[in-house]
Amino acid sequence: RGCSICWAASVNGLFDFSTDYCQPSRFRNNATGRRSYPVVELPEHSSRYVTVLAEGEDALARAHGHFAPAIEMWRAGGGPLPDRRTLDPARLGRLLDSVLLLKREGEDLIHRIAGDGFIASNGDFNPTSHGIGELSATRRVARVLAPVYFDVVQRPRPVLVDIVYADDGETLADAEMLMLPYGEGEADGRLSHVLSVYRFRE
Repeated sequence: RGCSICWAASVNGLFDFSTDYCQPSRFRNNATGRRSYPVVELPEHSSRYVTVLAEGEDALARAHGHFAPAIEMWRAGGGPLPDRRTLDPARLGRLLDSVLLLKREGEDLIHRIAGDGFIASNGDFNPTSHGIGELSATRRVARVLAPVYFDVVQRPRPVLVDIVYADDGETLADAEMLMLPYGEGEADGRLSHVLSVYRFRE
């Protein structure tokens, strides 16, 4: 799940991606002025909030405390879209337990690494080998997050997201997530991976 060997294997290869799938064509600003993406086709009894707290350098500054190891690794990769070969699990330390690594493949973002802590906080569901688009059809939390993920694909930059999702009074997700884009090097300029790091609230 979160081991160094699996991590190293997951960042090999070249991939192409070209799609408008699940693009957030509309969004509304809530009372705080932050960006919130609307979600459709969810049960009326569920409540869900996916709020972009900050983007770009503002996201890195706001997230620096808890997410510092991931931010330092991302910065060390150089440029606004670091080479995915600079991903180093040893630098993540305690955060490795709560990360997702997604690979851009075809018309989807495929989960390649899921930390044990993330899996435990996700009802013991392991998303490895499943895509965001695929999971959007069956898992409501994935459907909530899909527009934000694909927005990062189209406009690569760090994004700090607040996630609150409840269904029938049961909280299914209560966390902050930092999304960090990676590419195939300066010559390519396209996003190939997204590293998502979670901070789950009790």
